[in-house]
Amino acid sequence: MKRIQLQGLIALFGLFLGAAAYAGSASFGTTSGDAGTAVSINWSYTNDGADQGVDICLTWDADLSLTASPNCLQNIGAGFTSFSGCVTSSPNCSGGLYISMSPDNFTDLIPSRDPMGTLNFNIAGGATTGDILPITATCVDVVQGGSSVNCSNLTLSNGSVTVTESVAVLNVTPSTLNFGNQIFGTTSSAQTVTISNDGVDGIDMSVSNLGFTGVFSQSGGTCGSTPFTLADGDSCTVGIVFSPTAVTSYSGTFTVTSDASTTTNGSVALSGAGIPAPTGDLTISPEPFNFGGVIANSGNDTQSFTVSSSGAPGSVVTFASPSASLSGSGDFAITQNNCTVSLPAGSTCSIEVTFTPTSLAVVSTTLSVSGTDANSASVSDTTSISGEGTPFPAGDLTISPTSYDFGSVVAN
Repeated sequence: MKRIQLQGLIALFGLFLGAAAYAGSASFGTTSGDAGTAVSINWSYTNDGADQGVDICLTWDADLSLTASPNCLQNIGAGFTSFSGCVTSSPNCSGGLYISMSPDNFTDLIPSRDPMGTLNFNIAGGATTGDILPITATCVDVVQGGSSVNCSNLTLSNGSVTVTESVAVLNVTPSTLNFGNQIFGTTSSAQTVTISNDGVDGIDMSVSNLGFTGVFSQSGGTCGSTPFTLADGDSCTVGIVFSPTAVTSYSGTFTVTSDASTTTNGSVALSGAGIPAPTGDLTISPEPFNFGGVIANSGNDTQSFTVSSSGAPGSVVTFASPSASLSGSGDFAITQNNCTVSLPAGSTCSIEVTFTPTSLAVVSTTLSVSGTDANSASVSDTTSISGEGTPFPAGDLTISPTSYDFGSVVAN
C-alpha cells in the first residue's frame, strides 16, 4: 500500500497557571467507508489542567485526501485570539492543515481547555477493500508557560479508515434440515428455512433461483416464486417437504442463487429416510358359514359376509379388481359386493352370497377377498361356505271325517 506524508500541524496554546508538569493526550478516531466515498473522523484533546500549547503533525495514507473541514476546531470561546482556527498552507505545515488554538495571553484563564473537532477525508476510488488506511499523529512541540517542554508527556492515539464495500450479504438458515422417518409414497409436513439479506449498506439482493436435489421440494413460505428481491435487513421463508419414493435413506441440497457479493451461507443440506407403511390385513366373518338345507331347484338363501381391515393402525388395503371370488360349487353366487376401492384399518365392508341348490346334495365353496397394502404387499382372507339341497317335504292325504252316517233318505 503506497504511503505519503501530508503534514497538518495542530497548535494548541493554553494558559500558564503554575509550574505543574505537563501531561496531555490527543486521540484521533477510526471509521470505515467504501472506495470513492467521503468519511469523517473526530479528534479530541485533553490536558491535565496546566496551560500549554501543543503542535501535532498528522500524516495519512496516500489513498486518503483531506477535504474542507469547517468543524475541525470546536469547543473554544472567549479568551482565544483571532489566530485560533483551521488554515491550510501554513508555513508551519506546508501543504497540510494547521489548527491553531491560541489564548489572548499566558496569564488569563481560558474557559475551554479541551478542544475537539472533525476532519473530513475522501477515500480514493482505487482503494482496496479491506485495507486499513492509517492516520498517524506525531508530536512536534509542547509549550508550557511560553517554554518548550518534553513531547514525551503527550500521549497520542492514531486514527484510521477501513476500506469497505457496500454489498448485499446472502445468508440461508439453518444450514441443515433432517426430516427423520417418512412413510414412502407420502409427503412430510413442511420445514422452514429463512433467506436473508444481511447487508447494512442499502444494497438490494436479487434471488434468481431456488434449487432442489433429491426428493425434496418447495411448499409454501413467504418468499414466493423467483425472481424476487430482498432489501438489506429483509428476509423471507421457504417451506421444504420430503417425499420419499422407496424404503431407503435420502439426502439432497437446497441452494439459493442470488447476485449478493458476499455469501455467509447459501445452501441447506437435506436428509430423511423412507420407511415402510403400516402392514395391512383382511378378515372375513362369519368363518365358516353353513346355509343348512334349502329346497333344491326351488328355493335360495342369502348371507352377508363382513370384511374387516384388520391390519396395523394407519394401514390401508386397496382391493383388487375384482376384489372377491368364489371357488367351488356353482350353486353359490356373489350377488352384492361393497368392497371395491380401499379400506382403512378398523373399517368394514360387506359381500352378499346367495345359495341356490340345484341337486339333493351337500355342496361347498370358498369365498376369497384380496388386495394390497401401502407397501404393495398382497393381503387376503377366505371363508368356507356350505349348504344342502333338500327335496320337497313328502306329501300325504287325510279324509275327514273318517266316517259319516247319512241317516234315512227317501228313495226315489
